[in-house]
Amino acid sequence: MAMSDPVQRRLLERELEFMSFFALGIARDLDDATEENQLTLVRGLFAVTLKLSRLLWPFGRRAGDDIALVEAADVRALLGVDESNPLAPERTPPLAAALRLDSEDLRSVLDLEQRLLTIEGRAYPFSRLIDAIRAVHRGVHPMPE
Repeated sequence: MAMSDPVQRRLLERELEFMSFFALGIARDLDDATEENQLTLVRGLFAVTLKLSRLLWPFGRRAGDDIALVEAADVRALLGVDESNPLAPERTPPLAAALRLDSEDLRSVLDLEQRLLTIEGRAYPFSRLIDAIRAVHRGVHPMPE
């Protein structure tokens, strides 16, 4: 197994910090946005969430990139993030599916007032996603929000 690299870990933590900060900003902007802007913001939130998932679970890496896997596992353990977390790769396919929809179809699976995505009969509340992102941000952010 690869050895831990403090520089690699710091870079991962900073990228998680910046991406989670960006996602939380999008979540705040949703409240004041027009309906059309809300769709853009929701797409942004889902895309950033997928990026956070990919940082925390760096699957599909090329051979020899074991350090990234070690660092991600260490950071997940530090943050208390496991496969039950809304950011886990097993929980994000509906977000990827929503990103492939055109605006009309996306509107049909979103309840923007309730902040709810419903795909294939399952409901995915934004609040759980945002809470998970906020927890990541707090865990890697060096100062209080």
